[in-house]
This record gives sequence, structure tokens and C-alpha cells, in this order.
Amino acid sequence: MKILNYPIFKLLIFLFFGICGGYYYDINLNVLTYFLVGCIVLLVGLVRKKKHASLFIFGFITYLSLFLIGMLITTIHTDKNPNHYSHFYNKGDEITFRIIKELKTSAYYYKYEAKVIAIKEKKVVGTIIFNLKKDSIPVKLPNVDAEYTTKIALKGIFPPLNPHQFNYKKYLSEHGIYHQLQADEKGVKIVSNKVKTIYGYAALFRKKVNKILTKYPYKEEIAVVNALLLGQRQDVSNEIYEAYISAGAVHLLAISGLHIGILFLLLDFILKPLEKIKNGEITKLILIITILWMFAIIAGVSASVVRAVTMFSFIAYARKLNRPKNIYHALITSMFFLLIVNPKYIFDVGFQLSYTAVFGIVWIQPTLISFWNPKNKILIYLWNLLTVSVAAQLSVLPITLYYFHQFPSLFFVSNLVIIPCIGFLLTLGFLLIILAFINALPDFFAEGYFILIRTMNAFVEWIGSKEEFIFTEIHFTSLNFFTVSGLIIALVLLMKNNNKHNFILFSGSLSLCFGSIFYQYKKTENQQRFIIFHKSRNTLIALQKGNQLQINTLLPICKTV
Repeated sequence: MKILNYPIFKLLIFLFFGICGGYYYDINLNVLTYFLVGCIVLLVGLVRKKKHASLFIFGFITYLSLFLIGMLITTIHTDKNPNHYSHFYNKGDEITFRIIKELKTSAYYYKYEAKVIAIKEKKVVGTIIFNLKKDSIPVKLPNVDAEYTTKIALKGIFPPLNPHQFNYKKYLSEHGIYHQLQADEKGVKIVSNKVKTIYGYAALFRKKVNKILTKYPYKEEIAVVNALLLGQRQDVSNEIYEAYISAGAVHLLAISGLHIGILFLLLDFILKPLEKIKNGEITKLILIITILWMFAIIAGVSASVVRAVTMFSFIAYARKLNRPKNIYHALITSMFFLLIVNPKYIFDVGFQLSYTAVFGIVWIQPTLISFWNPKNKILIYLWNLLTVSVAAQLSVLPITLYYFHQFPSLFFVSNLVIIPCIGFLLTLGFLLIILAFINALPDFFAEGYFILIRTMNAFVEWIGSKEEFIFTEIHFTSLNFFTVSGLIIALVLLMKNNNKHNFILFSGSLSLCFGSIFYQYKKTENQQRFIIFHKSRNTLIALQKGNQLQINTLLPICKTV
């Protein structure tokens, strides 16, 4: 694979290992800094010597420097940072924090992500979850950038109470969040409600648009519009979200390469006349990249949208230089710079799915499409669409099984119907948002658009209701993840080049895959556990003997499943 020979790919690998090392090993920030400075001094010295005999040493020190950079930036972004609030906080101390993001509300709380600014008078860094009680009935909900102080004690994030339950504590810690604050309106004192950052202005933009949209009686459709066009999924109901997951179309609710690609093509078409004037191409490039990043900020700077905007920024720049558009290079370079800026992306599921899907489409789809050459234009279009869907789904299969433990087998049906329409829906949607923002949205246009969204939702719900085609509760461990990933890679290599070497590789991967399944089966068969489940208002006790689980409650009930 040519990708393995890219210098930026090798640098990315060592950066990746450095980030992982920074998360799992505690090394003093000053020690890391001294070692990194030493490596940079050695590199400068080797460059000045310009001796070929030093190439091996130069490469070794370069990779070591990237490893140290990964550890350093990870330490800065976690509680290992000497300026992290956790090193200064004591119960009863006054905390000053600023709202940076609205989260999905729960039954009892309005939830926000907040940045800790100070502990007493000491400036600190770090992020917490701020839970504002709903029963406090606040006159006005906090804005992004609003600053508060409180002396209410911070609480740790609760670990999962039962085996195989979603580990919310681990999830938040991987995103640099270790504590939460629960309060009512009287427990916090507002310091400032002034918008200060671009994120605050982006939130005001979304609020103004939604103020116009919410006057229409289409609550579910408006929630989907917010997810589809503004990157805000907080208001999407669990029923609709589960329907999109079951239909294999949940990627539509997260702004990604599909959305950014359509916006990129629209901007490229609209701004094309600029190419005819002096320095028009540079002006066009600057405008496209600026608008793409403005949209990324408005959409909440999620991992998937940042990845897509970064990649398309590189593609736009490559077009200006008349260089061949190497999608692999754009992918790797964008990933490298994003991890430098925010190493926490490496644990973001959206980031993982986004890059894996694009890489799978670029690498696998050309092989799949070569299996059939239809002559009819409609069949060619549908075959292209089907192979793209299969390539994307195949590439992300290990990740989706590992995190979500289910597989929607009708994904190709939903994608074949929705993807051809999504360009039209997004184009109209961008126009809807602009018209709403400038207070010039015609009622007929808005209602017509919401009816289209309702139709799409209805189709997705219909696909998602076919439960016999949805495989759920799939037990998929870390070992299964690596063996299945290896099997998929070996299968694609065999499809690309059917030779003896690839056949042996595929056979070995298949053996490892079946071996891991057999290992898990034997491990379960020999396992004996006594489990006390945490269940609301009840006590649940279980005894596992191999594949049998005997469940007992405080009531005289006993059953075997």
C-alpha cells in the first residue's frame, strides 16, 4: 500500500503512540519538555551537518520527537497538567466556570459542558459537566460564554453499576472531564452573561435561527434540521435517533464529509465568477475556506465536521496549486494536524467512524465497483451508490460492533433512497437557515421543507421497524475487534490482488478470527461468577455458570435464562 510510504503517515503513527502513552502513563510535564527540547536541538545539529551517515539517527530522533510531542500535548489536555483545577480544588472552595457547550437535557437536569476558569483567585484549566436542576425553573437558561461562581462541591462521575454497562465515567475521562457540578439556580451566582468567543456568537446564531423555526408546529422535524444542518442533536428524540441507527442512516444526523462536500461544491459553483477577475482564484480559495470554517464553528466544532472541513481545506488548497488531489494524503495530513490541536479526538467515536468510513470508501470502493460494469446510466449511478455504501459499512463494521453491538442489514436500502435526495435537502436546508437568520423565511418554503424532512423520517422509521433485519446484542470484545479488522483488510487485499501471498494472509486472518470466537466461547463456558446487580427499588442477584445465568430477586422468584 502506497499510504505506508508517506512520511506524514509514519509521523502520524508515532504521534498516535505518543498520545496513547500520554493517557496511560504519568510522566512529569517538565521532564517531557526537556527531552523534547533536547531532541529538537539534536535534529537542528544533524540538519546543519548534512551528512548522509546521520540519516538513520535523524529518522530515529524525528520519530522520537513526534512520540514526545504526542505525550506532551496529551498531558496538557488531561488532569496531569500542573495547572489543572483538580490539583488546587478543596471542598468548599469558590469555583468560577464558563459555559462552553449545551448538552442533551435529561429528565431532571439541563446539562452543559463548562470550562473551569479559577479556583478562588487561582487561574486554572479543565472542563466539568454542569447540571442545572429543572425544578429550579430558571427565568433564563444559561447562554454559551455565561460565567458563574459557586461553592457547591464538585462530584466525581459515577462508574457503571452493572457488568457490560456503558462506562460513562471512562467516556468522559477520555474527553478530559472528571467531575460534575449539580446545582439549582440559587446555588450559582452569575458573573457575566456577555458573549466573548466565536462559540458564543455561533450559539447566538443557532438560537436566532431556532427562534424563527420553532413558530412552526414541526417539533421532530426541526430537531432533525438542527442535527442535519447545525450539528445540534440535543433535541432529537430517542425514538427518531434509534430509528436512524436501526436503518443504518445515523451518519446523516452528524455533520460529516457528505454535508461538507455538498457545501464545498455549492460554494465552488457560486463563487466561480471570481476566477475571471485579477487574483480571483486566491479570493475564491480564501472565501471557501473561511465559510467552511465558519460553518464548522456554527455546527459546534464536532470531531466529524472538523475532520471534514480540514480535509476539504487541504483539497481546496491543492486545487489552487494544480496538484493532484491525493485523498490519502489529505486524510492523513488533516488527521495529523487535528490530533496536534486536540489529542482527545483520538477517543472520539465520531472521529474514528468519520476517518475510517472515508478511508474505506477511497480504498475499498474502486475494487467493489470493478466487479460489474453496467451500461445503463441509472444502473451505473445506483451501482456507484451501492458500492460506496457497502465500502463505508464494511470499513466501520468493527467499530460499530464494538461500540454499539448491533448491525443494521438494511443500511443499503436506506442509503440508496436517502443519499440521492440528501444533496437536494441540504441545499434547500442551507437556504432555509440563511433566510431564517435574516428574518426573510417564507411560510410556504419552511412548511414545504419540514414536510420533506417528515417524509424522510417516516421512511427511516419504516426501515428501522423491520426488526428481523436488525442484528442486536452482538457480544464483541477488543480481541474480536482486532481479528475482524485484520480479516477485512486481508479480504480487501485479496480482492485487489488474488495471489498466493494475499491468500495465505486471508486464510491466517480467518483462522485467527474463528480462533478468537472459539476462545471467547470456551472462556464463557468455564466462567463462574456471583453478580449483584444494581436495580432501582429492587435487589437482583445472579449466579453465572458457563452459558447459564440463574437470576434471583428478593421475591420468591428464580429462573434460568
